[in-house]
Amino acid sequence: GSRGCPWECTFCSVTTKWSKYVLGESDVIVSELANHIIVNQIYSFYFIDSLMNGSMGHLRKLCSLLSSLRSKVEHEFEWQTFFLVRGQRVMVPEDFDLVVKSNCKLVKIGIESGSQKINNDMKKGVCIDDIYYTFEQLTRVGISSTPLFLIGYPSERYENIKETITLIKNMVPYKTSISSMALGPTCMVTNGTPLHRDIEKHNIRFSSNSGWSWFNENSDFKTRIEWWFEVFDVVVKSGFRVDHRSTTWLNNEYDTIAKGQYTPAQIAN
Repeated sequence: GSRGCPWECTFCSVTTKWSKYVLGESDVIVSELANHIIVNQIYSFYFIDSLMNGSMGHLRKLCSLLSSLRSKVEHEFEWQTFFLVRGQRVMVPEDFDLVVKSNCKLVKIGIESGSQKINNDMKKGVCIDDIYYTFEQLTRVGISSTPLFLIGYPSERYENIKETITLIKNMVPYKTSISSMALGPTCMVTNGTPLHRDIEKHNIRFSSNSGWSWFNENSDFKTRIEWWFEVFDVVVKSGFRVDHRSTTWLNNEYDTIAKGQYTPAQIAN
């Protein structure tokens, strides 16, 4: 449906690949889907847009056309995508009704942190209250969701991790619509991102060539792994399904640090 992103979250490299946010023509998109449904018997679609609701006007038109398509094809189809948290003044309850009528089954949403300060530092443009509003609406209309979290931003401290833990616990009432939670394997400082351009501002240094192994006065890689497992434990104990793919790698990295393969001078105390 679109390419690029209208936001420039500091940790994200999307805008380094596509500097301009470009929207596809809604009628062309729906025509392509109709062809796949009728000719190729494909009934499940995954829009890999950075965020499908970057333009609400575009989303509304696309969902209206998809709803109309449902009445014209013999076989039911469904779709899933990525959303950004939008406030009630931007994405009203009727928008969620429109999305579910188009047979959207799952949205993945970058929450990143339960701390308003950290979200502001990331330039997410997200209000914590809007996160609760979004999941209230998704639960109301019955669309499944996967919240995405990022642990250990350079300005993040343990007090901010506790705010994320509080947010996760407060999301338990929406558990029926949350299919799983995804924890990224701690914050990576990637070349070309705004965060990488500001490494001096954040006093970031690197203990290896890996973008994961940076450190500053707020955390080192070992600390961020410990935070990650603490959040992971809360997610599991709160009854949410969670992606386990990062656990083995993070355990191995933690063991590498514990065995002294990173020297004390390389890891901040």
